[in-house]
Amino acid sequence: MGLVAFVQRHQATRPDAVRLVVAVLVGMIGLSLAGGAALADAYLHRGVETGAAAPYVLHPTGRRLGTNVDLTAFPPEAVDGAVQALQANGYHSVRQSFSWAAIEPEPGRFAWERYDAIVDALVEQGIQPVAVIHRVPSWAGATPAVGTSDAPPADVAAYAGFVARFADRYAGSVPFVQLWDLPNRPDQWGGEAATPEEFLGLFGPAANEVRRVAPEMKVLLPELDPRPPRGLDDVAFLRQLYRLGAAPFFDIAAARADGGVRSPLDRRIRPGGEGLSRVILLREAMIEAGDEETAIWATRYGWPATDGVDASDQAEFAVSGLERARAEWPWLGLVFAWALLPSDQEAAGGYALLTPDGSPTPLFTALSRYAASDATIATTGYSPVDAGSISFRGTWAEQDLPPWRFKATTEPGAVATVRFRGTGLLAYLRRGPNAGSVNLAVDGVPVAGWGDNTMRSFQASDVWYPLVNGLDDEPHELTLTLSEPGEFAIGGVVVTRNIPFMWPVVLLAAGGGLLLFVALREILYLVGVRGGYLQRQRSAELWPALPQMPAWNPERRA
Repeated sequence: MGLVAFVQRHQATRPDAVRLVVAVLVGMIGLSLAGGAALADAYLHRGVETGAAAPYVLHPTGRRLGTNVDLTAFPPEAVDGAVQALQANGYHSVRQSFSWAAIEPEPGRFAWERYDAIVDALVEQGIQPVAVIHRVPSWAGATPAVGTSDAPPADVAAYAGFVARFADRYAGSVPFVQLWDLPNRPDQWGGEAATPEEFLGLFGPAANEVRRVAPEMKVLLPELDPRPPRGLDDVAFLRQLYRLGAAPFFDIAAARADGGVRSPLDRRIRPGGEGLSRVILLREAMIEAGDEETAIWATRYGWPATDGVDASDQAEFAVSGLERARAEWPWLGLVFAWALLPSDQEAAGGYALLTPDGSPTPLFTALSRYAASDATIATTGYSPVDAGSISFRGTWAEQDLPPWRFKATTEPGAVATVRFRGTGLLAYLRRGPNAGSVNLAVDGVPVAGWGDNTMRSFQASDVWYPLVNGLDDEPHELTLTLSEPGEFAIGGVVVTRNIPFMWPVVLLAAGGGLLLFVALREILYLVGVRGGYLQRQRSAELWPALPQMPAWNPERRA
């Protein structure tokens, strides 16, 4: 009412002042809408990637579900049964502790047998072990303070030497090794949290030994605590490692994804807080360092069953969080459930998949059901040819050309099938003079434009080839069929997905832009009139006078 009264009072006597005030107010509203668009975009889309932009994050394995479990907690005769149960319930990776103190209790005396049996059981069931090498023996000079569980060795070369022995023993059976765990926590570094410089002094030589002895074994950066009691948090620690030149020493970064009491769809990011979205901060730190091609693994993932999150919420949150991560974060690879078994300090529910008596929790049931379906469909980002979402019919041969693994065939009628959820798909294909004709179909419908000359070229090359785009964001099945004699090789696929929820941002931005244009136009008009550059015209006024309508009422008869 105040603005209306001002306009009515001053329209006739001070039209320029009225025009200026209204233009400024319109401009302020436009700025507010534009700012709202920016805030909405940041809230809805921070960390979200379509998967279409190169360079792609090339996950060295599929993105199936894993779990943390120390199988040495089981009696030796029960290990095979536990591993079989994990495989039957969809867990294809296990993050397993390897205690240096237990394996080499005295210098030069090794006891590998217990761990050999664990690795053999995992490999036999098709479960890939992820080894965490830590727990320094007392003879190696570690001086842990009271209440700590690990400490750095006095001699870095001793740790690196043990890592070399490990890599030599398990090359070919353990594809991934994590060197140390939680170094930014005081209880994992002798009572005082490691500095990035101290940790890199231990990590670098050990990683070099892995590269030397078993080049095919991938090195994980240790998981870092987002909220350590003392020392740098995970994001600050990671940034410092990059500044120190740590990038060449690791192949995969690790993240602790603790949902706390917040929904997985809560997109607020609090640097000092909890929540699934906080993992985005690690991705942003890696992009800042120019390391956007390196994958992140959620080495611990879950929500605790507490007063704020009951067991059913815990299960629902875990599945919803996985669905969000797979759709929005092509840079996130393997996800490991927090723990299979509850720890001594953990309440019956806690983060664990099983209760203390071994009964499955609702979380275990929900994740097992999700794992069964997740294994058969590719989501946003890269999937290698050995992922469960890509299947082959006919005669295919494997070709290892690191970092790529190809499947190749010369058999007419051989088919590669990709099941995926997204709006588009790219494939890494081999072109060349001997390439055969390949037919492409999506959901059973042939795609026009594919024929005899699609994959043929004078020079052999491996290229990312866009197969389809503009699909609905739902499950699809794509087939590539070699229709005549020739060569056909595929080295993986990338599922793309259009950014969702763009309409609120577009509407706010369009409204703000329109109002800012109107405000600027009015201000420029006033400047032009007051400066004598423009003639004042009624047609340019903000509120032009309405024309007088002739009287239309019929005269009353006498």
